[in-house]
Amino acid sequence: LGCAIPAMVIFKGKRLKPELNDNLPAGTLVAKSAKGYMTNELFKDFLNHLAKYKSPGRCLLIFDGAACHLDLSIVDVGDSLDLDL
Repeated sequence: LGCAIPAMVIFKGKRLKPELNDNLPAGTLVAKSAKGYMTNELFKDFLNHLAKYKSPGRCLLIFDGAACHLDLSIVDVGDSLDLDL
């Protein structure tokens, strides 16, 4: 039965057009960045999104070596949301 976390979609640009949300599954987190890549701030937004939709209990989140995942402030956000990072 399980559950799934709604996706996060990052668009390249300076402004989000409302039509970009059309036809996306319910709960999808839509964001933008200058280059269309994950940033530290967007990753913190994703952690909040994850905390909102995850099942109760512990959660294992596996990081890759992306620079936006390696900031100490990420751990602070995870701790405040009761995520085990």
